Order: sequence, then C-alpha cells, then structure tokens
Amino acid sequence: MRLRSFRAVLDECLAAVQRGDSVEDCLRRYPKQADRLRPLLILAERIRRTPAVAPRPWAYSTAWELVRQRAAGLRSGRHRFHVSLNYGAWLRPAAVALSMVLALMTGAGATAFAAQSSLPDSPLYGVKLATEDVRLWFVLDESLKADILLDQSDERIDEITTMVRQGKQVPDNVLSALRDRNERAAGIIADRPQETELRARILHQSESQEKLLIALWPDVEESARKGYTEAVAVLHNTRLSGAGALGSALQAEELAGGVLSISGLAQQISPGVWSVGGVGGVEVRVDERTIGSRELAPGATASFVVARSSRGILQALSLSKIETNALPSGALVSGAVEEVTDQGVRVAGQWIPFTPDTLLKLNLKQGQRVEITLDS
Repeated sequence: MRLRSFRAVLDECLAAVQRGDSVEDCLRRYPKQADRLRPLLILAERIRRTPAVAPRPWAYSTAWELVRQRAAGLRSGRHRFHVSLNYGAWLRPAAVALSMVLALMTGAGATAFAAQSSLPDSPLYGVKLATEDVRLWFVLDESLKADILLDQSDERIDEITTMVRQGKQVPDNVLSALRDRNERAAGIIADRPQETELRARILHQSESQEKLLIALWPDVEESARKGYTEAVAVLHNTRLSGAGALGSALQAEELAGGVLSISGLAQQISPGVWSVGGVGGVEVRVDERTIGSRELAPGATASFVVARSSRGILQALSLSKIETNALPSGALVSGAVEEVTDQGVRVAGQWIPFTPDTLLKLNLKQGQRVEITLDS
C-alpha cells in the first residue's frame, strides 16, 4: 500500500485553483485533507487575484547581480545552496509576505518561548504548535522536514504520557497534532524510498506509538475519541505500508468502539474470520490489515489486539503467539504490592519488570492494591 503524500495533493489543487477551479471544488475532491488544504488554498486564491507588481529597475538589476554572484560562487565550488520551486512563481509573494509578518511578530517571542513547556491543557499550547509550524515553513529540504516532523510527533507522545501520569485525560488537540505530524512525515517518506533510515525510524516509531495509544483508550476524553481513532489509524496504516501490505487501509470508524486485548485458542471459521477462545469464542476478523497474520495457524494460542467498530465488528490489528510457559500479553495481575524497585514490582508473588514503555499512572507503594496489565 502506497501512501499518497499531502504535497502531491496540494500541488494538484494549486494547479486546479490556478486554472480557475474554486477552493470548495478542491476540498470536495479530498475531504480527508480538507482541514489542512483550506487555509493554503484560500491564500493561493488571494495571491492569484492580486495584481502583478513590476519591480523597480534598480531592484531588478540588484537582484540579478546577486544571482550572478551566487552562480559564480557555485561554479567555483565556494558556495552551495538549494533552490525550491514547489508551488510556482505565482506563490512566491507569499514567502515575502510571511517574512514581513514574522518580522512584525518578534515582540511575541517571550510568549512563544514560554509556550515551549506547555501541555495540551494550557492556553499557550496553541502557540507552541504554531511555533513548530513556523519552523517548518523555512525548511526547504523535505527529508529534513520529515525528520523534524517525527521529532514533533515524539514530543506529542511525551505530552500525552505526562498528562496521563498527572491523572489527566488526553484531549483532542494533542491527538490531532500527533496525527498531523505523523501523516505529513509519512507522506514525505513515501515519496522518497531511498531514505532508508527515515523509513526505519517512522516504522519503529509508529509501532511504539500505536501500542501506547491502544493502552490509553480509557484515558482519552469522550470528545477526543474521533481524534484518537484517526491518530491510531494513521499509525497502523504506516506500519502496514512498511510491511508491504497491499490491501485496504484501516479506517478510523473501525476503531470507534474502542480497543481491547483477547487471548486464547484460535480456530478459523471462514476466510478472514477466526474464533478466539475455543468453542463459542469471540469472532474476529484477521486479514492483510492484521500485523502478524501470517504467523497464525488453526489451533494456535495467540493474543490479539482488536479494534471494535461502531457496529460491534471486531478487527484484529495485530497478533502474537503465546508461549505456553509465559503470561499472555494483555493479562492482568492484581493484588497487593510486595516490593517496588527502579527495575520492577512484585505483585501477589509475581515479579513484573519495568521496560522503557512502562506507563505508571500512579506512584506505587508497598501494601497498595493494584491491577497491572502486561504487554509483550
């Protein structure tokens, strides 16, 4: 499955607007990207209608002299530079206007600086996200831009885990920002198969982020459930593209009913449908969108991470075989805390080690009764 980049969609819409198509016509053709396309297309339409301004002769000659100096330096090997002509000459005034706006906004630098440590429940969080976007406007190298987007995506995950550890629910703004960063990075990397390191990074990052978000379904605000499903779907589809899956992508609606873990004996009922848990077990769809589906054989004991749609249909997102002498992924261990160290915790006689992905929602104390969900 190949992810079409947002840049390709934007280029097509910009060309359509230049031909005279309306902004709304373009948005109807790409409803999933409409929120990101709208402000850019409105700006493009305004620029298209702006009368052309002829430069003064002295400015024209000065500009060409600078170009000739740069060209001479490039030929002699003294200078290296990159030229970006992404959206045509008719959009270049936008860059000039943007530079002027930023120059006028320098007085707000203290606010932007203060916003850098803000969390999604802070009034300054929107300033923090806007500052990140401004930084990206001036990055001309697309591979570097993808790398920065992945860094910003990691920052969103840090914000989410901090919120949960503070006992707060996850709001929609951070989930939407996470999906946006991941989707944009995936689009850039999809157009650059030669960037193997970036591709490896986004696949590893998508896997760890998907696992974390799946564990946090109960901690997401009710009003943020749509943003949550979209964020998880983008992560899962990125993982599928890395696995070479050519089938249809996971849709956000298929996660609308939440996510859960199911473990047990698996038997195939029909192509793409399995019963988990033996006779009278739960019916689960297992297809090319299920990571690890090739490892599943009738009669195997496996653990499934399952998405429930709004209609109650269960779609397996991933699965793993269970060793008979190991506790299954998703199992619950409950009881009194007997021992706590930096390396792990002992509950009801069971030693449970901590990993880098361990998410503690409270400070564990000896004698405290807890319930711990195990992961693979």
